[in-house]
Amino acid sequence: MRGLYGLDHSACTPPGDLGDTAMIAPALCNQLGEAERQRIGQRFVEAMAAHFPGVEARFAQSLPADVSPRARLASSLIASLRLTRATIWTVDKGVRTDGFLPITLALDISNGATGEVVFTRTHSLLASGPYAAGTAEQELARQFPAKLDQAMQALIVEAAADWKPYAQSATVVGRVENGWVVDRGRGHGLRIGDAIGDDGHIVYAGADYAVVRPVLGEYRTGQILARTAVQPAAMLAKPSLLTSFADVPQGYAKPFLTSIFEDAVGASGGFAPMPVNPGFSSLRAMALGEAQALSTDSRSLPDYVASIGVTLLPSATFPSNIPGVAIDRHEAHAFVELIDRSGRIVFTAHGQAKIVDEAAAGIRFSIEQRHDTVIRNALIDAAAKLWAFKPQPLSLPIAEAGGRMVIADRGGALPIGAQLKVLRKAGRMPGVAGAVFEPVGEIRVEGQAEGGMLASNADIAPLRLRSGDVVAIESAGPPLIARRPVKQCGVGRVDDRGPVPIAFWRVAASARFAAHFPAPVHSAGLADRLQILRDQFADWDSFAPAQDHPADYCFIPVIGVAPESNDAKGRPQYSLAVGYTLMRDETKLSGGGLRAVLTPTALPAGVDPASTRAMLLQDVMAQALPLADRAVVTLKPPL
Repeated sequence: MRGLYGLDHSACTPPGDLGDTAMIAPALCNQLGEAERQRIGQRFVEAMAAHFPGVEARFAQSLPADVSPRARLASSLIASLRLTRATIWTVDKGVRTDGFLPITLALDISNGATGEVVFTRTHSLLASGPYAAGTAEQELARQFPAKLDQAMQALIVEAAADWKPYAQSATVVGRVENGWVVDRGRGHGLRIGDAIGDDGHIVYAGADYAVVRPVLGEYRTGQILARTAVQPAAMLAKPSLLTSFADVPQGYAKPFLTSIFEDAVGASGGFAPMPVNPGFSSLRAMALGEAQALSTDSRSLPDYVASIGVTLLPSATFPSNIPGVAIDRHEAHAFVELIDRSGRIVFTAHGQAKIVDEAAAGIRFSIEQRHDTVIRNALIDAAAKLWAFKPQPLSLPIAEAGGRMVIADRGGALPIGAQLKVLRKAGRMPGVAGAVFEPVGEIRVEGQAEGGMLASNADIAPLRLRSGDVVAIESAGPPLIARRPVKQCGVGRVDDRGPVPIAFWRVAASARFAAHFPAPVHSAGLADRLQILRDQFADWDSFAPAQDHPADYCFIPVIGVAPESNDAKGRPQYSLAVGYTLMRDETKLSGGGLRAVLTPTALPAGVDPASTRAMLLQDVMAQALPLADRAVVTLKPPL
C-alpha cells in the first residue's frame, strides 16, 4: 500500500498525543506532511518492486478479470511501511553539539482477508555528527528525508533476503461428524482459527492432524488444502503470543517497544510472536475497496497474551574516586505477565538492565541514548526468561453426574470462568499416529464440585456428553488452592504510605503478586487495552483475556518508604514496608506484609538532591521485589 503509516497518534498529529503509535521529534513533523508521506510511499512501491518478485502497484492486477472478489482478496497480500521512531538526541559539548538521529521503520506484509501479519521486519538507522552549537536539531531535520530513504532501502533489501513464502499444505484423510480431518496439525504449524483452502477454517488442531470445516460445499478424501506461510513450520508450531503494553516510559511508543520485545521472543525460541498491524483498519478498508469484496474472515486467536509494564528509573550522576571522572547510572525494568486463554496469569518474567558509565571531562553519552539502551535490554532480558515457561498438556475427563457436567480436576488446573472445547474420540485415520478427536461443543467452568469442577454449556446448540469425552488444556502456574479469580483493585492502584513516593510500584507490584498467589489472578485493564483488536480476530467474544469478567475480590499493593535515624556510622537509613491487602468491595478480607531497614548506596558529599533520590529509588527497587515475593506467600485466598 502506497504511503507511510504509524503517525496517527504522534507529535505530528494534533493534539500531539506523544508516543501512542510513533516516537517523532516535533522538529521532523514538517518533513512528514501528507505530500511527503505520499512521496515516501511511491519510493516504497518502487523499492518493493525492485526487490520482491510479484509485487503489483494495483491490487490483484495480474488476476483474470472474471475472478471472484473473494478470490481476488484471498490471493493477495498487502505490504505496508510504518515509521515507529524518528527522534533527535543532542549532547552539548560547549563549542559544538553532538547530534543523533535514530530512525526505526517496520515492513508489514498482511493477509488482506484476515488481517494476519504473515511477515514483519524492522530496521534501525542512527545518523550522527558534530554540529555548531545550537544548530544540531536544524541540521538533523535537514538530513532526515535522505536518512529515512536510506533506512527504507536497507529494510527492504534485508526483508527480501528473508522473504521465503511457501504453501502449508495438508491432505484430507477422512470425515468426522462436524468436519474433515487433514494429515497436518499443530506440530506442522496449523492453528485453531487458521484459514486454509478456499473457504476452510481449522476448528481443532492435534499434534499431527487438524479438523477443518468449509464454509460452503464439502471436501473429498485425498484433496489437498493449502495456505500461504512465511515463518518456518517449526516456529508456527510454537505457542502463539500476542503482546500488549500496559505501561511504558514517558515519550515511548508502544509499537516501537512491541517490535523490540517480539524480535527478542522470536529469537529466544519459546513462542511464536503474533504481530499486529496498527494500521490494520485503514489498510483492510482499502483492500476490500480495491477487491470490491466483503470479508468476514478473521485471524486465529493467540494461545497467550503478554501484558508488559516497563519502568525507567531516574538516572543518577555523582563523582567517582578519580578526580574529574563522574559516574552515570541508568536502570530500567520490564515486568511481563503471561496470560492464557482462560484469562489467568500463568507465568511472570522480570527483565532488568543497568548501565554504569564513567564520564571524564564532561564527555558522556546522551542520556536519551542510555535510556533507550536500558529499556531495550530490559525487554530482551524479560523475553529470554520466558524460555522457563513449560506448560504441561492435560486431558481431563468430563461427564454428567446428577444432571450436571463435572470435569475431573483434582490437581487444581482449572480456574472458574475458563472456556474449553469438549473433544470426542472419532477413531483412527490414515496418516495420523494416534486417535483423532473432534470438537463437539464448548463448556464454561462455573464452580467446584466433589472431585472436580462444575461446567455449563457455552454453545447455543445443546451438548450431550458421551463416555470418553474430555477437555484439553495447557496446565501452567502454581496449583490452584482457590478457583475464584482475583485482580488488582483498579488499574495501577497502590497504597503508598510513605513520605517518599514510589511511582514505579504500580508497574512492578501486580506481576510479583501473580507469580506466587495460589488462585487465578487476572490482569487489570487488559480487556480494555485489547478492545482495539476486536475486528482482527475470530471468536473474539469467547476470548477470556479480552472480556472484563468481574473478580470475586481484589488486591491492593502496599508500599511505604520513610526516613529513619542514621545508623552508627552516620549513614541515613529508611524503613521499607511491602505487602498486599485483599479486599471485597470496600471490605478488607486480609493482608500481609514485611518490613526491612534500607541503607542507601553511599554517595560522596555534595551530590545533587535529584541524583540522591534517584539512587534511593534504585536501592528501593532492589530490596522491594524480594520482599513482595515473600509477602505474597503469607496470604491465603478466600475459599
